[in-house]
Amino acid sequence: MIKKLFKHVWVFLYLVFIFHVQADVKLPKGIGPIASSSTHVVERGSNVEITLSATAKTGINIFEFSIFDKPKNGVLFTNDGRIIKNGLIKYLGKSITLRYTPDQGSADSDEFTYRARMEDGKYSSPSKISIRVIEPAVKLSTPENLNFGRIGMYKTVTRNLELKNESTTAIKISVNKLSKFSYIDKIEEIEVLPNRLFSIPIRFNSNNTIGIISENLILTSGSLIKVINLKVLVTEPFALGSKNIVLKKSEGKTYRSSQISLSNNLDEEITININEGKQEVLNFKKLVKLPSGATKTLDISLKDSYPKEFESELFINNGKYKKSLRVTAPPLPPSVIINNNKKFISADSRLGDDLIFDIPITNLGGLPTDVSINLSEDFFLNKADSETFNLKPGDEKIIKISYSSKNIGSFNGLVGFNWGDEESYVNFKLNIKNNIERPKIPVSERRPKNQRNLKPSYPENLLLDVEVERKVSSKLSVIKDIKVIKTGKEEVEISWDKISEDLTYIIETRVHRLNADHGVIQFHWIQLNDDYSVISQNSSVVKALIKGLSPSGRYTIRVMSKNKDNDFSLPSKPFQFSTKESFNFNGRYILNVIGFIAGVFLASFYLLRFFKARNL
Repeated sequence: MIKKLFKHVWVFLYLVFIFHVQADVKLPKGIGPIASSSTHVVERGSNVEITLSATAKTGINIFEFSIFDKPKNGVLFTNDGRIIKNGLIKYLGKSITLRYTPDQGSADSDEFTYRARMEDGKYSSPSKISIRVIEPAVKLSTPENLNFGRIGMYKTVTRNLELKNESTTAIKISVNKLSKFSYIDKIEEIEVLPNRLFSIPIRFNSNNTIGIISENLILTSGSLIKVINLKVLVTEPFALGSKNIVLKKSEGKTYRSSQISLSNNLDEEITININEGKQEVLNFKKLVKLPSGATKTLDISLKDSYPKEFESELFINNGKYKKSLRVTAPPLPPSVIINNNKKFISADSRLGDDLIFDIPITNLGGLPTDVSINLSEDFFLNKADSETFNLKPGDEKIIKISYSSKNIGSFNGLVGFNWGDEESYVNFKLNIKNNIERPKIPVSERRPKNQRNLKPSYPENLLLDVEVERKVSSKLSVIKDIKVIKTGKEEVEISWDKISEDLTYIIETRVHRLNADHGVIQFHWIQLNDDYSVISQNSSVVKALIKGLSPSGRYTIRVMSKNKDNDFSLPSKPFQFSTKESFNFNGRYILNVIGFIAGVFLASFYLLRFFKARNL
């Protein structure tokens, strides 16, 4: 019984299925609605809009749409972004718009079918929607040109080429090889993600080539080819106003000078280094900073210590780029200095004595000149000297002029010196006193009066300096600017500027001695030995510690130098110093203390009486 019942159920279900299929799918044409077919193209990674529509002979334009066969290689979305899962689209209307998005696979086509149903329940036959999936077009944004601007020779410049992938998928880009420019990193193929920026650093190394340099950089991605023109202008970093300059002496100046202009050719600030080489006798600014496009004037002058004709070369560079500037200067005219520019000489002597004066004459100019001497009455030149002589640049000549005192009193004399159109005079003021008998001193041992640093007059019983005979060289400089560093009670430390490495130094002190035979006082210069002076020197300064002195003493010294040939320089001017006082507990000190105590006592006594009187 039960088996018969199940048999009838299965038959019923079969009939229902057959009827359903017959009713939904195999409706005769012309009875139900007609769904429209269409074909669409979509890029992979993108989506396409698809419109489903239908018509009916009954004139009914309200349909219900459903997906019959879903797409196999993509997904359907409603317009509001919902995925269509069960095939039924709950929407009534003449048409409906869907969106299709292909999968990321490799399929190049897809399709689905749909039906339209009228309100009375009649369905259309399934209509096919065909979709062709294509690879997305490459969209690459690049500049047409990459300009490196204006750069100097022997410079390295880097610029970034900016790329943007405007495609919906990642793209791969290959680049060509460059010969004039170069990639900083080794590049064969670049992968750029969608809607992303990418930079390719490109470098340019300039050499000694000047002008515009360009090269094409080619980017390839599939069928897309992009050409970017790389361009740079190579120029000299700076320009000189001239290749040669002549230094000339201007009115009112003692040195020769000129100017040269420096111009920056680049679009950035540059630093220019300038050096002379080995001579180092020119004055100029060694480091010059020039802003972009600026021009500056550089002052160049020649030191006074080089008066001769001059020729040298300045080397001017910015990095590896170098230029040379030839610098010349005519010699300075003769510049003769007479007696170190001291116009007056005063001296005292006695009747019958001959005064001898050493007059140094130096040519500080750059050309030789003839110097002539015009002597007043009673002035004579040394036999070895001539009234006219030639003085070369840098030469110094010491002329010995003597005066024979014939009368007692004060006398003024004038000695003139002429060279070219120039002239100079030295005035002598001489005080001649009565003669006294004293031992004769050989002329060779007498020191010139103008070197003795004498006071205007001396007592009649005072005989002047007694000198030791030495071989004096005018080529050795006189020591100047002696200074006291430290003063003690029994020692003093002094210093002066070092002249040369090959010199030794001698310190002499002046002492007073009575000449018993003639009843006169004589000044003697005595050399200090190692027991009384310790001399040390470094690269620039000489120091001397003078020992064995007495407290509260006043001393006069002078310093001279000596070379390896035993030639001596002229002595320095006499230099005086004093040692510190020594405390002495003597009777005078005791009296001062007693007086101070008595004063304090008296002041206290009278103040006490004053206050008592006020209280009463």
